[in-house]
Amino acid sequence: MLARLLSRIAVSKPKAADAGTAPAMLPAGTPAVPATLAAHTEARPADATPVDVRPERVPPERIAVLNWIRWDVLPPFDEALLYAHPRRAQAAELLAQSLGIERAEALVRGLLEELGGQPVDRLLMVEILLRGVREQPRAIVELLRDAREYAPPLRARAAVINGQLAFEEGEFALARRWADFALADVPDAWAAQVLHGLVLEAEGRWEESLSQYRKLIATRPATPGLRNCVATMLLRQGRIADSLAQLVEVDHMALQPHAATQAGLWDGRLAEGDFLLITSGAAGAGIGDVIQHLRYLPGLRARHPDARLVLRTHPELLGLVRRMGMVDEVNSDAKAEDERFCAQTTLAQVALFHHLESEPAPLPAPFLDCAPERVAVMGAQVQARLGDAQASALRVGLRWRGRPGGIDILRSVPPAQLAPLFDLPGVAWISMLEHGNPELAVLKAGGLPVLDMSEALRDLTDTAALLCNLDLLITVDTSVAHLAGALGVPTWVLSRPDADGRWGMDARTALYRSVRLFRHPGRRDWDAVVVQVRQRLAACLRMRAAGDTRAFASLLLEARLD
Repeated sequence: MLARLLSRIAVSKPKAADAGTAPAMLPAGTPAVPATLAAHTEARPADATPVDVRPERVPPERIAVLNWIRWDVLPPFDEALLYAHPRRAQAAELLAQSLGIERAEALVRGLLEELGGQPVDRLLMVEILLRGVREQPRAIVELLRDAREYAPPLRARAAVINGQLAFEEGEFALARRWADFALADVPDAWAAQVLHGLVLEAEGRWEESLSQYRKLIATRPATPGLRNCVATMLLRQGRIADSLAQLVEVDHMALQPHAATQAGLWDGRLAEGDFLLITSGAAGAGIGDVIQHLRYLPGLRARHPDARLVLRTHPELLGLVRRMGMVDEVNSDAKAEDERFCAQTTLAQVALFHHLESEPAPLPAPFLDCAPERVAVMGAQVQARLGDAQASALRVGLRWRGRPGGIDILRSVPPAQLAPLFDLPGVAWISMLEHGNPELAVLKAGGLPVLDMSEALRDLTDTAALLCNLDLLITVDTSVAHLAGALGVPTWVLSRPDADGRWGMDARTALYRSVRLFRHPGRRDWDAVVVQVRQRLAACLRMRAAGDTRAFASLLLEARLD
């Protein structure tokens, strides 16, 4: 099954123009770019202001198109070309206002048939596919098959999109060629420069990549995605405090527009009874990011035992954080405008303060647990589902895909490539897909011989309870890996081909003692990764059958064969 490759950059939706008013400006529509670029670029330049055109002179629909062109991170469409055909202009106006995508698709399909597939119409159709929910990378590739023949800047726009698709397939050399091709046409093409940096990073040319990111940040400082890239590169170099400082800067940028109405930023000091609001991160940290930073809460509590700590985080994490007992309140809706807060901070800043201490306290490992009664209930459900025939089998959890969107294609194993694992005797395979996950269709179709426990996985505490009933978790790089590591569950992570630096670059990771990583030998090669896992799992089973519990336990936590 193909992973979902594409997603939107989130920007404000346009407001409908009121014929009785004369607004000076209208916001642009939502430009679409491939997923990895969406995570590392912004929807508009830091210094961009909307096109200032009076509605009595230019229709608001056309103003929206002008703003879309101006803010697009890809090499933009040409206004004259969009308005060279009335139906093309209508489609562009619908897209620029994020209105009527189905109508826009019908218009563009008609143009493709009528005009024989003009490059501009092909790219408009690509724009529509990038905004859709269907997984259609092959359709995009087909639309752009002759992209090298387009005239600039459409050629550069098509090249960046082709380069992104190549990157998401692990074809980094091809992605670099496409980026270079685009830059030859449009040297200042922002998305092409970002793609160039991502390719350098994926190829292990980290100093060059870091230099590229910093150059881009210098031109557009308010670019959170690139600062996150810099943070990852610094983490690879072991510069933890410098890496966290970049994340804190991202958080502060997001908080600055609200400074007048919210609690101020925390300076590291707290008096008895002071209320401090801690958030997951203003930059929208994911669940895995939050989990890895929860380890710093015990140290914060030890330094400020008499302060009142309030954590606002993802609803899925509330139960597990309450179980830690390190904060006075945890919820998903605390407001920084609340007058009780003397200051606000983020988990990244809490981590940064820890690493800036001259003698930081030891970090706990593991640092999460699950209520014994929840673990027992889940254990009974698993045993009932497995039956007597598999009562003594090695219980191995399996997660072969993250949540759809973003970098999902880089961290997802095609289910068919997992087949070599399933002929090993003595293993009870248990799916770690939660209730409602779209990938459950693979299990329901009989595509994998894995026990479906999704109906029991209604929240992250349920997932934690299931993890505590496993001998081993085998997973791609997703939040479940972080949760298992925080719980101390033996975990084998099938790394992304671009080797996300948060985990480190070796088989062992400094993040969690119970986690080991299996790396791609070169470009994306899930077959080779699965072979490594199968060899190690077979060795574990031999030691278990021989009754050598010490060797068995050692193999579970050692990722590579000698």
